[in-house]
Amino acid sequence: MADNYTKFSEVIEYLTEEESKWWEIILNPNSIPNPIRKKCEDAPDDQWPPFDYVLEDEGTTLWFKSEAYGNVAVLARVVQEFLKVYRPNDFFSLAHAETCSRPRVGEFGGGAVFVTAKKIRYMHAWTWAALQRIKFKAKK
Repeated sequence: MADNYTKFSEVIEYLTEEESKWWEIILNPNSIPNPIRKKCEDAPDDQWPPFDYVLEDEGTTLWFKSEAYGNVAVLARVVQEFLKVYRPNDFFSLAHAETCSRPRVGEFGGGAVFVTAKKIRYMHAWTWAALQRIKFKAKK
C-alpha cells in the first residue's frame, strides 16, 4: 500500500492586528459559529483547518503549509473570504506538489491556485498534460 501526499508552503505577509485576529478566529477549530467553515463543505469534520498554519513575526505573517494532507481547495476558499473582507484588490497564489510514497504510475503531479476576492483559478499538471495529448493527437 502507498500513501499519497499534498505538499505546499506559502505565506500571507504584512497582516494588521485586525487581520491577524480574524485569522485566529477563523482557523480556531473551537470557534462557534464559524461562517467560513460552513462554506467549506469538503473540509473534514474532524480536522479544521485541513492544513497546517503558523502565525509568525508577532502575528504579521501567516504561513500555510502541508507536509502530508493539505486541502488546497479549502485553503483557497478561506483565503478568498479574507481577501473579500480585507484586501479586495489583492491576490494569493500557491503551488502544490502531489507525491506518493511509492513510485506508482499516475500518482505524482501538482498544480497551482490563484485566488482573488472574486475568483479562484486552478491549474493541475495532469490537466495540462491531458490537453497537450489532445492537441498532439489533433495534429495527426
